[in-house]
Amino acid sequence: MSGKGLFRDAAVIAAFDLGESLRSRKVLIFLVLYVVGAIGATLIFTEVLQEVEIALAEQLLVARTRDPGSLTQAVMESPELLRVISRLIRDDALARALVRVPPIALLYHWVALAFGPVFAVLTASDTVASEVSSGSVRFALARTDRAGWILGKVFGQSLLLAVGIALGALASWVTGWIQLGAFAPGATAFALARYAGTAYVYVWAHLGLALGVSQLTRSVPWSRALGLLALVGVFGLHRFLERDAIVEAAPVLAGSLRQLFPVAHRLDLWRPGLEASAPALAILVALGAVYVGLGYLRFARRDA
Repeated sequence: MSGKGLFRDAAVIAAFDLGESLRSRKVLIFLVLYVVGAIGATLIFTEVLQEVEIALAEQLLVARTRDPGSLTQAVMESPELLRVISRLIRDDALARALVRVPPIALLYHWVALAFGPVFAVLTASDTVASEVSSGSVRFALARTDRAGWILGKVFGQSLLLAVGIALGALASWVTGWIQLGAFAPGATAFALARYAGTAYVYVWAHLGLALGVSQLTRSVPWSRALGLLALVGVFGLHRFLERDAIVEAAPVLAGSLRQLFPVAHRLDLWRPGLEASAPALAILVALGAVYVGLGYLRFARRDA
């Protein structure tokens, strides 16, 4: 099949897959849970921020604030917060850059990086196996080849992921706008868009992992279980390779192997400038594609 025909077929399959996913009760539940989680995290953050601002107002001998966000700038510029962030990320320059970013954007970035991979695995790990198991894949393969069908599935699930990330960012923006007394809508929207983009690429790598696993078996329960095991495995193996004993025994090998796991590139995604995050973004895109490709090596050689 020509490249043009391959992508045309993939686009048709992607549109159908996205529509089917959005009509699926399972996917809709996960979407709602993800958005509700983003809203809940933002509400908790604003409550904590209000308590911090009350304590700061007492130190500065100024009137207490009723609405959270009135002293946000003072909180973000406080040396105590800078020291806390510096200790957490072990990068003073990055810490100084982060305290200038709207806090709602930082919060949502953390939510997306923490829970986005789980959302991707739960929604996509059975997307191939379910159609192979039911036999419906044979109708599609009568009109296109396996590469076009898998590529369409990848595009469709990628679009679904974009919908989830965008809805979560919008929910955080609206919640912050309602809750915070001093809210910069334009600056926050811009920062949210930037961080939602980097979070999307990070989660895409885990989506590729889920889609790769889904091609290994025709059993839906097994594909779901393998997806969750793969997700736990990439985090667990990376953590294992970070152990002092491993690093001391084989520093070059351990450092090289860590680059094969998405979490190894997470810190660079926090850097405000896209040029600073570009290498990590490129590696994450490649990792997702490699995971899908490894699964396809199995799918292309077995009965559908």
